[in-house]
Amino acid sequence: MNRFVMMIIWSLPLLAGIFTYGDLPEQMAVHFNSEGIADGFQSKPLFFVIYVVISSVIMGALLFTRKLDPKKQNYEKFPKAYEAIRFAVLILLSVSYLFLVMNNLGVSLDVRIFVHLLLGLVWVIVGNYLGQVRSNHFIGIRTPWTMADEGIWRKTHRMAAPVWVLAGLLLILAAFLPALRESPILVLSVIIVSIALPIVYSFILHRRMQR
Repeated sequence: MNRFVMMIIWSLPLLAGIFTYGDLPEQMAVHFNSEGIADGFQSKPLFFVIYVVISSVIMGALLFTRKLDPKKQNYEKFPKAYEAIRFAVLILLSVSYLFLVMNNLGVSLDVRIFVHLLLGLVWVIVGNYLGQVRSNHFIGIRTPWTMADEGIWRKTHRMAAPVWVLAGLLLILAAFLPALRESPILVLSVIIVSIALPIVYSFILHRRMQR
């Protein structure tokens, strides 16, 4: 992903804040309950400072950890997947804060629809590239069993890829079904299952190898 494009995406919440700063409330809604009602607030200056700090730290970490990783040579084997995962994380951060800016400006947006669509999109993007990720210490499904054996790493990530895509599609579908999107249990369940299944699978592969 072109760094210039990523910088534009990163700057969207800040640009929106600059042009609408005077119209934003002094106490901005930053957290919502399961019914989509704001129940957490933050001062306007702190809101933007936190975004800059959190996003810069996370994106910087994703950029430089590959240089610190003892298995840094493996990053040469999945450059597209590495950039795609960085892009997905940036989308999650930037779009989330942009949503909060718009919500505080009075734009009518259902937070539950937004959460399902955004998480679903991120899960689909990451899932499409998980199978390409090679063994490293920072990205992917890092269990004692995947880290110990290259074969288990590859098989686990190839299994996890369609699971994550399916989980993402389920979240996107749920955004358009009121009975599903109004229950926070669905989001948690889909995310937990999509993470837990590959972990369990890596353990099963390890046990098979021991036998």
